Amino acid sequence: MSILDAFETGQHKQEKSHLRNLIMIAKADGEIDQKELDLIEKMAARYNVSKQEVQALYEHPEQTPIHPPTNKEDRYKRLYNLVEMAMADAILEHHEKALLLRYAIGIGFAVDKAEQVVDQICALYSKELSFEDIYEKLS
Repeated sequence: MSILDAFETGQHKQEKSHLRNLIMIAKADGEIDQKELDLIEKMAARYNVSKQEVQALYEHPEQTPIHPPTNKEDRYKRLYNLVEMAMADAILEHHEKALLLRYAIGIGFAVDKAEQVVDQICALYSKELSFEDIYEKLS
């Protein structure tokens, strides 16, 4: 292992943090179904997060802190991904929405606006709009 491998970049920490949040949403109803697993694997591959890192996130998600994105579009993209995970089974349960609200605030949405943004993204996502279309409507 090189010295560079010992230090994670800020970007990699944000991506692992996002995967952690996705896993927590997937676990919220007590089981992770195949659609949720597929989405987690897709995001892990996109972010170059190893299988070992993903396994550690499954086993000990509390050990990975939330690292919020630094710009508006990334915040919306992360929240969109979280809504996608919560609605993977086409049912947004109460405890999933509660987590979405908590994570919306954690990734940088204002406390007084978080519920409105979550509701808007959920409504637009259920109409099968793409992230780009949703972002354009909300920003």
